[in-house]
Amino acid sequence: MVPALAKAGLEVLVETDAGARAGFGDEGYVTQGARIVGSRSEALACELLLQVRCAGADPEGSAADLAALRSGQTVVVLASP
Repeated sequence: MVPALAKAGLEVLVETDAGARAGFGDEGYVTQGARIVGSRSEALACELLLQVRCAGADPEGSAADLAALRSGQTVVVLASP
């Protein structure tokens, strides 16, 4: 998905270690055209957010993630992979 988004002219930001639990390292995202960001707050500040575990599917991080979202932001999620 990263190459297609980058080819369309979108800047793709990935939170550092976002894919670690699934066996995907940061280097793979960078190779495909993404830029790694060092903080979750920076990743959550995007205009369009694609998130693998949404609020509710990730009870530990839900409250902080919801508080970081803003009006007008588009969020596309996969509840539980």
